[in-house]
Amino acid sequence: MIHVPFLVFFLLLLFESPPRRLLVVCAVLTLRAPLAHSPIRRSPPAVSSGNTTIDPDPLVAEISVSEQRRAMSKARVYTDVNVVRSKDYWDYESLNVQWGEQDDYEVVRKVGRGKYSEVFEGFNVNTKEKCIVKILKPVKKKKIRREIKILQNLCGGPNIVKLFDVVRDQQHSKTPSLIFEYVNSTDFKVLYPTLTDYDIRYYIYELLKALDYCHSQGIMHRDVKPHNVMIDHELRKLRLIDWGLAEFYHPGKEYNVRVASRYFKGPELLVDLQDYDYSLDMWSLGCMFAGMIFRKEPFFYGHDNQDQLVKIAKVLGTDELNAYLDKYQLELEPQLEALVGRHSRKPWSKFINADNQHLVSPEAIDFLDKLLRYDHQDRLTAKEAMAHAYFAQKVCNRKLGNYYDSSSIVKYGDDGKKKQMFVRVSVKAMKEEGNGSGSMSFSGQSWDPSSEIQVPSDQRPVNEYSALKEGMLYSWGELGPSKFFLRLGGLWLVTFTVLGVPIAAASFNPSREPLRFVIAAGTGTLFLVSLIVLRIYLGWSYVGDRLLSAVIPYEESGWYDGQMWVKPPEVLARDRLLGSYKVKPVIKMLKQTLIGTGALLVSAFVLFVFATPVEYFFKTTLRSSKDNQPEVSISRTNNKFNMRKEQLLRLPTDVVTDDDLAAAAAEAADGRPVYCRDRYYRALAGGQYCKWDDLVK
Repeated sequence: MIHVPFLVFFLLLLFESPPRRLLVVCAVLTLRAPLAHSPIRRSPPAVSSGNTTIDPDPLVAEISVSEQRRAMSKARVYTDVNVVRSKDYWDYESLNVQWGEQDDYEVVRKVGRGKYSEVFEGFNVNTKEKCIVKILKPVKKKKIRREIKILQNLCGGPNIVKLFDVVRDQQHSKTPSLIFEYVNSTDFKVLYPTLTDYDIRYYIYELLKALDYCHSQGIMHRDVKPHNVMIDHELRKLRLIDWGLAEFYHPGKEYNVRVASRYFKGPELLVDLQDYDYSLDMWSLGCMFAGMIFRKEPFFYGHDNQDQLVKIAKVLGTDELNAYLDKYQLELEPQLEALVGRHSRKPWSKFINADNQHLVSPEAIDFLDKLLRYDHQDRLTAKEAMAHAYFAQKVCNRKLGNYYDSSSIVKYGDDGKKKQMFVRVSVKAMKEEGNGSGSMSFSGQSWDPSSEIQVPSDQRPVNEYSALKEGMLYSWGELGPSKFFLRLGGLWLVTFTVLGVPIAAASFNPSREPLRFVIAAGTGTLFLVSLIVLRIYLGWSYVGDRLLSAVIPYEESGWYDGQMWVKPPEVLARDRLLGSYKVKPVIKMLKQTLIGTGALLVSAFVLFVFATPVEYFFKTTLRSSKDNQPEVSISRTNNKFNMRKEQLLRLPTDVVTDDDLAAAAAEAADGRPVYCRDRYYRALAGGQYCKWDDLVK
């Protein structure tokens, strides 16, 4: 490196005039000043004096220490996964893509779109198997290779979407497409509000499996959000998708902070900390989890990146934010610092309300608090999160109060005499294991406490029965038969008056077709009442099955492999008493009601079909007896057309010239409305009266 004095001396030799020499000296000194404070300047060699090392430039030494401190921000786990592996594992730029046949797949419908792709549902024309076709938009080839390489490396991992094939249009655009496994997912905006406490625990745990696996393979997802977590709720299947922003982790490497979706960006991205790691995914998971348990989606709702940091600071406070910035020697831009301001930490309890309190527990709050931390080094790793008490509570080692509530008092009748049976959950039934832990033991089934998930109290059959009794509609089932049918009759009358009559009047004229009108209105309202009875029946039947069953199905016990949560004997006895003496009679009554309403519906339909001939029969009979003119009746039956035509031709001239009067006369001649061609004279056509000439033709 050329020293500044030599540079000045050389330039002074070039310029002979004193003004020019003075200008050169000023320019060099001006350039020298910022150079001395530049963070990219190399520090001069240190001078050693005994055991002490003296840095001749303290400012540069401070910058050097800062850079060293920043470089020390490394992942706490899986740090050297890509260091110890061969370059072929993570070098996606040299990937040689094996392209499949595009003609093997056909697109059915569009199911979504993203910033870098369009997503379609399709199928394999050879196997007829459903699949997802992700057609990539024009992006850098390096990015496409990275996504393909990562998906290939993660193939077969738990809850990682499977990449079946990679194809492209060989002839024209050469647009690449990725073929994935099909997941019949439900939109999270529809699904999340319906999830129970257990459901949230289950799906978060499944997502953690996917994250821990990809982190163990040295890969950061960098775009964890509800849109990229496909859930087939019927099959209880979860898949983590969209690996377009994923990247291989290398310790000390600086990454682009323009990743992840705004609402799920970690603080490290918002303060421009580039040496982030896997913990970024854990922050995004924490945002998802907060939105699920607090029923607030998204949880941090910023309008832009700066406002996103403001929203985070209003919840987590600014004291910890400043400590985070100081630890990693970061500074906010003055404008952003002014926007953030000063805020105290907001307790998580402030987000609990009547709508979400059944989803929030002390374990859930503790779990969330350990995810949403400013300092990425302090957040739980995926493996640590899976071992948290939120997931590891033992199903059977529960307190007595959780098994018993007021519903345990069962009343049943025997020849008009009411008895009471008080079913207690005995402490003795909680048999202690050999180690005296006090947990329930089961014969023949080995339970792993680390993988058990508690069955939430609001999902237990006895509590479902309590909710059923208190429900506005389901409570009808506990009424006596007389009160029950009285309510159904009142419901039918109200719906008949409010809905049935107006709707039927729009289709049938009450004065001309009274029978069809009444049957149509009554049948429609009877159908609505039948649906309500069916809904009540399904609710009681479901709870009855749960009460009489000795187990709780795996969908609600935390076991995806089909195992069951077995009820303790006392709980089973209580539930079966409730089911036998309280639920079964209700189900029987509701079943009989459904059969009765079904028979009424069939009868009403038959009457509706034959209503027109019946009405015509009564009208013709009454008219013939009233007129007492048998010859007219005979002529009408034998020669209706001629009779009506003659009557029309005898009409006065003033009637003939008026189309409205002519139509009315034609209607009077027949004695009934003439709207259709099969009634010989069209008095009305499309809501308009026909011309006189059309009537007599």
